[in-house]
Amino acid sequence: MEEKAESLLADAMRLGVSDIHLLPYEDHYELFFRVSTGLSKVSEYTIEKGERLISYFKFLSNMNVGERRKPQSGAVRYRLNGKKIELRLSTIANFRYQESLVIRMLYANPGSEPSLHAFFPAQEAELLELLDHKSGLVLFSGPTGSGKTTTIYHLLRRKYADEPLQIITMEVFVFGRVR
Repeated sequence: MEEKAESLLADAMRLGVSDIHLLPYEDHYELFFRVSTGLSKVSEYTIEKGERLISYFKFLSNMNVGERRKPQSGAVRYRLNGKKIELRLSTIANFRYQESLVIRMLYANPGSEPSLHAFFPAQEAELLELLDHKSGLVLFSGPTGSGKTTTIYHLLRRKYADEPLQIITMEVFVFGRVR
């Protein structure tokens, strides 16, 4: 199963896939890759092979392999062909108690500092000014992969790079370091 999982991840990395979906159907599993154009079906597996693949990924990401009824999430840093990738995994069962698996692929770009290329300089300045207030709430919302966390971490790095300050974030997974 390790070879199959590694081959699957290698194919996904080569294609620049953002998510891998392994979805149960009545008598088989279907594997989909999410690319810029949407979900594309890649292959089908027997129920047994689909369940084994899910169990393997759950094991890798320190999820409870024996728990199949409750939703779970996990993460793992993976190195493949000399490249690092962060995987965020989540499982949930359907009404038949068959698990589905979604793997979010977060590609590492060594040495590259995220920038706010989607903003004009005046907009970035306005966002940084919001951080001058002693109290308040700044809310970021948007679809998965739209850059919310990247924007927040960039702003915090720019604003507080030289200040001794404790910053507490509330996230399901910590995506990066401010310093």
